[in-house]
Amino acid sequence: MSETRPHSRVTAVRRHTAGVLSALVLISGATAAGCARSTDGGDQQLPAPVMVSLDDLAGSTVTIATTRPLVIEDTGDEAWSGRTDDDSIAVFSHPQQDGAVFNAGFEGRSEGTTAAEVTSPDGEVTTFTIVVEGAAS
Repeated sequence: MSETRPHSRVTAVRRHTAGVLSALVLISGATAAGCARSTDGGDQQLPAPVMVSLDDLAGSTVTIATTRPLVIEDTGDEAWSGRTDDDSIAVFSHPQQDGAVFNAGFEGRSEGTTAAEVTSPDGEVTTFTIVVEGAAS
């Protein structure tokens, strides 16, 4: 039977503690990022994006708001592309922005309805409809 060395236990505890602290920092940062200062001085929670899987998206109609984008789950590869028939209503949001990686999605620009499509890195096209409503509350 092997004997555990004291310094290896200390190293394991330090790594675990560092991991927990890192997770707490990420959570607190995400929570702070979701808040905005309102004009009356109070904090206001921003609306969450509409999260949809690619399988659920195919052939569907998705309702978003000008302040609540559509995010397509598991599409963080830079090779994803997309388009709408009317960019004045909604536009594709590329998964690579300023060196950061996000999921692909669409941002509402104005109220209305438009056809949309996303193309995967392997060339598979998924079509759907986006309905954009006014600002979400």
